[in-house]
Amino acid sequence: MEKCAPDPLRKDVSLTSLEARSVRLFAWAPRHDKLLVNFSNAEKSRLVFPRVPLQQYQTMTPPRQLKLGKVWLEFQKISKEIERIEKKAPFKALDWNYVPLIATDEHRRFIEELDMRWNDAIPYLKIGYERYCEKILN
Repeated sequence: MEKCAPDPLRKDVSLTSLEARSVRLFAWAPRHDKLLVNFSNAEKSRLVFPRVPLQQYQTMTPPRQLKLGKVWLEFQKISKEIERIEKKAPFKALDWNYVPLIATDEHRRFIEELDMRWNDAIPYLKIGYERYCEKILN
């Protein structure tokens, strides 16, 4: 995968891939009985959240209440592994003023590696979500 350019909406060195950040947030949601979706009607969106019409969303079953199959479980397994790696960050990720801490090439490479891993998880998210929709709509 090619290196991501910083998001043009934020000049934050940690936000090199909006796609990676959105899949990371999406992975967090089902563990808290939430489902993140994209209601946008725009032709293109960099958010990886599944697109769902508002009317359909209002009738969806929370993901934790369904058995979503092997692909979804694999997505959760991958996301937990990436989160384990995140905890080994060579900087204080929870420090509110973390930007000066991400000053070295090692720090940037660490973030790029995480972005690559999160982006590699996107197909699992999409397939898992398609199966989720099959279960709740059938």
